[in-house]
Amino acid sequence: MTTLRQTFRLCPSPSQQRQLFKARRWHQYIYNACLAGRKHAWETEGKSLKYFDQQNKLPQFKKDNPEFAVLGSQALQATVKRVYLAFQAFFKGLRKRPKFKSLRNYSGWTYPGSAGWKVYTNGKHGKVELRDLGLSIRMRGKVKQWGNPTTLTIVYRPSTNQWYASFTVEVPTVETKYGSTSDLKYESIIAYDLGTSTALTTYDGSEYVELTNPRFLRNKEQEVKRKSKQMRRKVAPNRKKRTQRCA
Repeated sequence: MTTLRQTFRLCPSPSQQRQLFKARRWHQYIYNACLAGRKHAWETEGKSLKYFDQQNKLPQFKKDNPEFAVLGSQALQATVKRVYLAFQAFFKGLRKRPKFKSLRNYSGWTYPGSAGWKVYTNGKHGKVELRDLGLSIRMRGKVKQWGNPTTLTIVYRPSTNQWYASFTVEVPTVETKYGSTSDLKYESIIAYDLGTSTALTTYDGSEYVELTNPRFLRNKEQEVKRKSKQMRRKVAPNRKKRTQRCA
């Protein structure tokens, strides 16, 4: 199996858009709250919080904040893990220290498993259900390959004011008469490159045969220059464009 990323444009109604914006704002709040918690733990206790330290607090957080109860548990866990992965990249020197995100700079949220959503499409248009939000949204788009969707990321682009659904999809590996593409073995090969000393190399399964590059252009370079000069001499002068016959 091969995993691909496939993206569709969402076409939410005005009421669905309001619900999407609300969910995006809630996930942004969770992200910044986790960031603040890590910062506080380090500054007061010199402790670096782990992913599970913050994930295990989500059930109690949802009880204390009923408005967040509609969000799927896996989606909230993915947002918490997003903070964890950002810090891991920072510790490895791969990116700068994570900062608090404004709502404009917070793109969206992820469903890391199959819970909380369902998609209905064969690769061309369709709809997606966000069950935790109670939404069924039309999708527009067409992909070359469609298979078994495994994760879903909802993305908002402020520059275009558009929502997108980005899926990771498992598709079957392409099979050939030799097996899968990863196991493909060639019985014969022909390769050519006129920019090298060898113009053509063939392989019949037992030995390689090389043909020397004839370098046509280099061998005829002086003749090309001479012929070009003769052609330029035949061009009539054009006084309007201030061109003269070449000597």
